[in-house]
Amino acid sequence: MRFSTTRPLQLFFPWIRWKGPPNSLYLTFDDGPHPEATPRVLDVLSTYNIKATFFLLGDHVARYPHLARMIASEGHTVANHSYDHRVMIFRNGKFLQDQIVRTREAILTATGISTRHFRPPFGYAGPAVFRMARRLHHEVVLWDIDSGDFLRRNPADIAERSARQVQPGSILLFHDNDRTRDVISPILKAFLVKLDRARFSFAALPS
Repeated sequence: MRFSTTRPLQLFFPWIRWKGPPNSLYLTFDDGPHPEATPRVLDVLSTYNIKATFFLLGDHVARYPHLARMIASEGHTVANHSYDHRVMIFRNGKFLQDQIVRTREAILTATGISTRHFRPPFGYAGPAVFRMARRLHHEVVLWDIDSGDFLRRNPADIAERSARQVQPGSILLFHDNDRTRDVISPILKAFLVKLDRARFSFAALPS
């Protein structure tokens, strides 16, 4: 079961970053780069002059290195989301290391940037994942608010729910993948319209 907010879990897993510094909101996008969804996300972010964080899959970076470079060149943070989006709990250390290292190397080759943040697929981050990420100098980052964009429901409803839940420092989860390619742009636009922009600014996680 997925919850729209992770706040009930945060006290039990203090070693995970759930929120950012309270002076901003943090938009994050998982599963890219995607040849259709990612450019649409970048267009919206450029229109609103917002910087965000993209948790990239290594095999997608290897397939679309120009999109990884585009993300970085527009001032967004590129981060690590594993190589091929396989569940990482109940896995041995070699598997965990391979998933993180191969992705870091793919992103480094494409962008010249060595990643500092890691988000495990599906947000499943057991103690072994945390230990391996820390050993490889990556901070485990999850989210405060799950937009539910991948459910492909009414964009206005998704935007309304997400905007209603934001707090200072909230990290919001969105996706730039095959399931969201047709909905992510209207969802983002509706969310930004509904949000009180006078109260909140946006930032990327530090790269």
